[in-house]
Amino acid sequence: MGFCPICKTSANLEQPNGGDYRRVECRKCGKYQITGSALSMLETRLSTDDRKAVARLSHATRLMAATTDSEWPEINSVNLDDLLKRPLPTIDRQMTNLLVWTAAQLEDDHLGAVELPDEEDLTGVIGTIDGRRVEDLISRAEGEGLIEFVPDDCISITTRGWARLQAPVAEKGEAVNVPAATDVVAKVDRVIKAHCNKCRGLTNSLVRAEYTVTGNDGPISWSDSFEVLQCCGCDSLSVRQEHWFSEWDEMDYDEYGRMAMCPGIKEVYYPAPTVRAKPAWSDNIADEVLRNVLEELYVALNAGLNVLASVGARTLLDRAGYLLIGDPRGGFEGKLSALQSGGHISAQEKTTLEAVADAGNASAHRGYTPTVERLGHIVDIIENFLHRAFILAGAAEEIRKATPARRKSP
Repeated sequence: MGFCPICKTSANLEQPNGGDYRRVECRKCGKYQITGSALSMLETRLSTDDRKAVARLSHATRLMAATTDSEWPEINSVNLDDLLKRPLPTIDRQMTNLLVWTAAQLEDDHLGAVELPDEEDLTGVIGTIDGRRVEDLISRAEGEGLIEFVPDDCISITTRGWARLQAPVAEKGEAVNVPAATDVVAKVDRVIKAHCNKCRGLTNSLVRAEYTVTGNDGPISWSDSFEVLQCCGCDSLSVRQEHWFSEWDEMDYDEYGRMAMCPGIKEVYYPAPTVRAKPAWSDNIADEVLRNVLEELYVALNAGLNVLASVGARTLLDRAGYLLIGDPRGGFEGKLSALQSGGHISAQEKTTLEAVADAGNASAHRGYTPTVERLGHIVDIIENFLHRAFILAGAAEEIRKATPARRKSP
């Protein structure tokens, strides 16, 4: 037992052996795991007095758990700031969240009733700040005829409430009527599993619009289907294209051992799925050249251009060294030695940065292609160096200036 790092409610905590993360089961925030770096960042970004920020992160964590297949959705240094920035849902959406939670407890027992837990426990599920607001919301839902009390401590969903949750299904080739943003009651389009770059994986997504073009040339047929998708977790939009070509169809066995046709479909997303997200702090680097090279590094990573990504990491190191100590003689070895003698890096960090420089040189001059795992380590090293040298150094100076000096005793 312990306390949830987000809401400070008593929770079950687990520290897996050999893992730099903590797993949390909280009755308000749900099940999640948080990395050590995100946990350190949380202390500076989340104050217990800031109830709204706590509520935002608690609700965002619940949404992440509901829209991904992972048993332990992860809060890390990459997505923490995005989660904290997500606004709380509108009152109308909060009532929908209450209905969704109730329906999940009822499953297929549409005439059943659910015992209400403590109002504070529903704040993260519904997306509101405290238990009093949850109580007000439940009263509103009852007043609108969406739920009814059975008896005083249980609620059931009315026919009107179930109708609100019902999702209209659109067949292929039929237009999907997208509800206007000003509708009093939000209508939900059909939900599918699709990739989301922000949530980093398969999530429940709404199909907001779709269009299919078909063609044939005698016995050969093809089709292109385009769907505009909205992630149910982060609301980000993307387009999925499914290209079917009849010559790609194959016969295979289904789960019951029967012969079945497997359609030859190629799936493409726009924008393309992110292999590695650019860190949020990168936009705070003052030097424009360094920012642009870092941006191109992640473009290369996400496009699978491993050679260019390796060369890009070397270029980042070269530019960073120039900004910190100029351009000493001796190539990269001279630059790294000057960085060490100038107190910018330690002897151990010099050794790790030499590995980055060597890999980049091999890629640039001998066409060396690092594996995905090794390239990940290269980017880890260069990210840590840039973050410390160009972000944390300035942050430490600001902290130093803002800290009041100790008063001298008379």
